[in-house]
Amino acid sequence: MARQPHDAPTVQLATRVPVALHRAVRLAAIDEDVSVQTWIADALTAHLATVRANPVPASDESGPRGTLRSSVHRPRVSA
Repeated sequence: MARQPHDAPTVQLATRVPVALHRAVRLAAIDEDVSVQTWIADALTAHLATVRANPVPASDESGPRGTLRSSVHRPRVSA
């Protein structure tokens, strides 16, 4: 069953990726029956969970899986 987009606020993330990578992501999203946006949000959430001590929540408690809560990652600044 496809995940439905959530009404949570979103931001646009403009990135440039190689054509082959975009094609692979698109095919993976099709295989999972989700949008490319949802697939990428899930992948980013999973990656952050592996590299951070406090993982970003994957979804709002009332919403479907695959939508990020509005959180801002700010790099640490060394003084």
